[in-house]
Amino acid sequence: MIRTEGPWLRPRRSGQSEYPRDDTNGEPIQCARFEAKMYYVVNTLWRVFLATVGLLLLAALLWQSDQFHRFLVQTPWARELAEFVADAVIDSHHQNLGRLGVVHGEHWEPLREEALTDSLWEGSLESQVSYNRISSGIEIGSVSIRHEHGTDFSLIVTKVDLTKASVRVLTNDSLAVKRDFVEAMAKNTGAVAAINAGFFDEKGARGLVLKNGKELRAPNRTHGYLLLWDEGALIGPTRTLEAENAIQSFPLLLLNGDVIGDSARDMGNVARRSAAALTSKGDLLLVATDAELVGLTIPQLTVLLRGLGARSAIALDGGASSQLYVRNADYRVREWDPIPVALGVFPRSRTR
Repeated sequence: MIRTEGPWLRPRRSGQSEYPRDDTNGEPIQCARFEAKMYYVVNTLWRVFLATVGLLLLAALLWQSDQFHRFLVQTPWARELAEFVADAVIDSHHQNLGRLGVVHGEHWEPLREEALTDSLWEGSLESQVSYNRISSGIEIGSVSIRHEHGTDFSLIVTKVDLTKASVRVLTNDSLAVKRDFVEAMAKNTGAVAAINAGFFDEKGARGLVLKNGKELRAPNRTHGYLLLWDEGALIGPTRTLEAENAIQSFPLLLLNGDVIGDSARDMGNVARRSAAALTSKGDLLLVATDAELVGLTIPQLTVLLRGLGARSAIALDGGASSQLYVRNADYRVREWDPIPVALGVFPRSRTR
């Protein structure tokens, strides 16, 4: 035990020997300096520990604050720093999270790689999703996901009946360059729900952007298509039909029920994800993960989409670009990066 009182730790007065003297025989205590230094080191480390815990608690509270989040996303340097830290945390810790699984009440079912091709898995998650009606033809629900050694998060699912609602391309300008957040884009256009679209760079959207029959960006030969027209949609590798609205993105995940492209590889790349998928019933699923610091690999995303009954699917831009807004709903994927193109969902009663 380290002494905190007595001659060992008393300040040395002028003229006093370098080492304190033992009170019984006057001999210097050779370990006094070492013990005093150890007390100082331990005391300093304890203070650093308490300060670190306090800062972590403060950071956790701020992270949940919408006001602080708005500061981060509206301040370029703060947003870039937050994205860098988030990416570092994901890259450093996802290997330690263990297996990924779907939560069924009190039970947890690990996702199996075999589910990519197992016909029994297709549609097996549909009964696990409790959908809430948002508007005519528009419902929202979620799949609860858990890492074996991590926290729960959700895959939020917006299901669109294309006979009762329409999906259109949203942009902030006529060139698909100007960037904004999906919530603002939805509110500006009256969309009931909106999700980020495909990839982009500083010059704007990469790949085809077709808005209300007008081509804003030229096609990219390496990207897949999401084609939208009145009461219908198509996901595929080529532009086989004329459409009123369309975007491109990559990779394609499913085509007519088959896993294609890179969706069976790159198992270690974990990120926030967004995707669009079509079911055998013709419903369009717009999905996004709501986690901040964990995510899914492309194969894991594909497995979950197959479980939701998807027959064709395409990944949208992910990471900091992944965002989903639904009017008057508790579900939300918080935005980080403003984007040039989104997909907006409208009831059929709307004409604009």
